[in-house]
Amino acid sequence: MHTGNIRCSSYFYCPAANTCCKTLTGQWGCCPYILGQCCKDGKHCCERGYECDVTFSSCKKKGFLSIPAQLKRKALLL
Repeated sequence: MHTGNIRCSSYFYCPAANTCCKTLTGQWGCCPYILGQCCKDGKHCCERGYECDVTFSSCKKKGFLSIPAQLKRKALLL
């Protein structure tokens, strides 16, 4: 494991500048944002300050700003 990586558990980690999120199956996934917001659908995540809109797979901020939600990537084995 390289310096700066994010440890999710005793066995899994995500690259630096990612956030560990659980998938619906209980596995670890990596959100490509620092302090990312893990969506309840277990597949997507949003940048900090945005709320997940799982119906449209998007991330919304107060007002009308909406951006696509990012798919999580599989966490890596230590």
